[in-house]
Amino acid sequence: MKSLSLVGWLPVLAVAFVLASCNDPRQPIMTKEQKAKVGKHLLASANPQHKLGARFDNKLELVGVDLSSQRLNVGQRLQITYYWKCLGKINGDWKIFVHWDMRGRIGDDHYPIGGLFRFNRCQPGKIVRDIRSMVASRRLGNGGVSRVYVGVYNPKILDPSGRMRLTNPRPGWTLNRVIAATITVGRGVTR
Repeated sequence: MKSLSLVGWLPVLAVAFVLASCNDPRQPIMTKEQKAKVGKHLLASANPQHKLGARFDNKLELVGVDLSSQRLNVGQRLQITYYWKCLGKINGDWKIFVHWDMRGRIGDDHYPIGGLFRFNRCQPGKIVRDIRSMVASRRLGNGGVSRVYVGVYNPKILDPSGRMRLTNPRPGWTLNRVIAATITVGRGVTR
């Protein structure tokens, strides 16, 4: 049996490389139930309580958010529902970052829909409903007014240059992030 030289293997290796690069490893393989869950969170329209209209690279828009409450105590849970509209083709790997800031910070970096969805799979015109929950911990401080900042970043670039550019900034919307909510946090711990 005759073995192939390195030159003989080059076409085979080239085909294998092309086929491997077509498969996006960041896109999760989903069960039928997970696909159904994702489908329930892809909407044709949305009417959020708090409208934002924040555009990132004119390809993704944070239409707005729904809040479970705008006042809570340390120890209570805040549920935020984000509505993201895909405006155009989105290339690359993008995650949502959430900074809940007061005197300290609570972070919530994530892929939408419980990690099951990637923006590079979003069809223009579709709205992605992303429901998240965070507990107001003592890391925020001893009560006061807090802000929830939201943006989109490439997880391979972990500094502000890796963030998707905010194309319609408003006062307070700096560092390519928007103020999605203002929450009053009380000092008391609830049981």
